[in-house]
Order: sequence, then structure tokens, then C-alpha cells
Amino acid sequence: MKILKFILLLTASTSLISTAYAQMDILGLDDNNAAETTSNAVNSDKSDFFNGYMDDVETEQNAKNKARDLLSQKPKILMLRESQQKLLDQGKKEREKLEERINKKKAEEERFREKVEYIHSNFEPAPFGLFWDISPQETRDLDFEMTPSERADYQEVYLVKNKSQQETFEHIMAIYGTQQHLWCIYAQSKPIDDKPNAEEILKVYKKYYAALDKKYGNAQEFFKPYKYTEEIVEKTDDPKNPKITKITKENPLGGPTFVEELRDDKTSLYAVFDNGKIGVTLSVFADKNGKTYISLDFKNLNLMKHEKDANLNELINDL
Repeated sequence: MKILKFILLLTASTSLISTAYAQMDILGLDDNNAAETTSNAVNSDKSDFFNGYMDDVETEQNAKNKARDLLSQKPKILMLRESQQKLLDQGKKEREKLEERINKKKAEEERFREKVEYIHSNFEPAPFGLFWDISPQETRDLDFEMTPSERADYQEVYLVKNKSQQETFEHIMAIYGTQQHLWCIYAQSKPIDDKPNAEEILKVYKKYYAALDKKYGNAQEFFKPYKYTEEIVEKTDDPKNPKITKITKENPLGGPTFVEELRDDKTSLYAVFDNGKIGVTLSVFADKNGKTYISLDFKNLNLMKHEKDANLNELINDL
């Protein structure tokens, strides 16, 4: 009986188990699959948890590393920006300095133009870019270089030079009166290695003679020839008493020894011109080395009169 009950119980249990397995099969599960699924589920939960945790840890670590890198790079960025700022500041200062120089140059040019316009409007033009009656400072305002010089019987004398000066002349002398007004200009040409008859300088002289005569008129030429005495001896009946005749001769202008005569002051050649306002003297001369020159002497006749009157007044006051 007991055995029968056991068999029935076993059969019922087996049936229940089969039914359970059948249900599990219907659900797609069996014992092995259930165990595996349970294991996978547990492992999956663990994997997801740990993977997520590790991801968070890694993300956090990466963030820390990036922050650390940024902190370490910040001074470099700042230094780079400071360097760029310095370059910008330096460039700005250089531009400001350049603008200042440009503005200063423009202001100087404007002042120069104003001074030149004033001189052109108020003074009479003179040779070589100068103006009659201007002062030494006004001459400088015309962009002339001025070097103090000397000339007999003149008080204030300067050698003047500017870019427009004619290359024909070695130097130009500006002569100012007792009240510092330009009234006389003297110019001397560059030296010429001439022929004994002064052929080259005479060509220059004739060219300027024609030009000055056309501009000022009333040309008068003065030539002082070299004169010498020559004796002519003639025989007579008395051999001891020959007839001696003295003849005065003079060498012509441009003769074979004309340069030597100029050098030794045995001859002279000059011309004067006068238009009532300006008087000009054109001269030819030679130095001790035999080089020849021309010179031009311009005088403002009205200013020269004022200068003579001023000098006369000074002499009277000194008495």
C-alpha cells in the first residue's frame, strides 16, 4: 500500500514537473536556459553596473586630465596674448611716432611755403633765387645754406648755396647792409684750364655779355690792354750814336699771352650794365696758377644808396 502511494505520488510529481517544464518550454525556457538566463541576467546587471561605473570613472578622469592640461596651458596662452599685445602696443607707438613725424614734416613744409609766399609777395626777385632787401634769416627760410665769409669794405657777408644754384658758379656771395638787408650779390665761376690766349673764358664772357645786355641793357665794355715800350735802333753816320726810337705797343684782347697778362694784372677786361635799378659788372680774371674765371657783381642801386647813406650817418655820428 505504501509502495502504491509512493508510486502515485511519484507519478503525480513527475506529471507536475512535466507540466512545469512544458510551461517553461512554452515560455522558451528550460532548466538550462533558465540557469543560463539567470546567470546572464545577473552578469549583465553586474557588467552594466561596472561598465557604467568605469565609464563614469574614466570620464571623470578624462575631465580632470583636461582641466589639468588647461591649467598647465593657461600661462602659455596668457604669455602668447601678452606677447601679441606688446607687438600691438609697439606697432601702435611706431604708427603714432610716424604720424607725428609726418605731421611735423607737413607743418614745417606749410611754414616754409608761407614764408616763401610772403617773401615772393613782398620782395623783388634777385639773381640765383635770392630776393633783394631780405635778411639773412629770410635767406635761410628760402632753404639756402649760409656760411659766414669776408669781403673788403663789406660788413655782413655769407657764401650761399641751394639746390637751384647754377653749376657754372663755384660760389655765390650774399652781402647784407648795416640793417641786414641784401643789396649786393657776387658770383664767381668755376675755374677753367684755359689756353694761353684765354680762348675758353672769353667764350663764357661773350655769352654772359650778350645775356646781361639783353636783360639790363646799357652795356659798356672796358678793356685795358697790356702796354709796353719797344725801341727801334737805326744806324746813322756816326756808328757810336745810332738813332733810337721808342714805340709804345699794346697787346690785343685775347693775344697769345693774354692769360699771363691777366694773372699779373697787366691787363683787365670787364663790362657794366645798368637798367636804372640794378647795376651789374662782368669781369674776367686769372689766378696765380693760370686758371681763368668770370665774376658777376650785382648791386641794387636804390639799396646801395641807402647803404651809403647809412654808412655816412655812422661816420658822422662817430665824429
